[in-house]
Amino acid sequence: MLDSFNMILEKLYRIVVQLSMPPKESELLIAELRDWCDKKYGRRSEIAEMLGKSRQLVGEWLAGRAIPTFDDGMKLQAFLKKQRRAKSRAPR
Repeated sequence: MLDSFNMILEKLYRIVVQLSMPPKESELLIAELRDWCDKKYGRRSEIAEMLGKSRQLVGEWLAGRAIPTFDDGMKLQAFLKKQRRAKSRAPR
């Protein structure tokens, strides 16, 4: 009984979190993540490992069938910002 209650709470939490991030922002985040992942094989696994999520879930985000939680979205934003900084510092 407690497990089903926890599942319901988790679903409600995900709904609330998804509603707190405007769709346009989440779409931009996923587009940038998709672009980064598409540049090199294995990057989806890297993202999944960094967040402690499954590769399948990351694939669902990139396909637009799921939206990252607010916390995951913030981690993704920080990660992508770090990647942009590293790219701008790379020797040409």
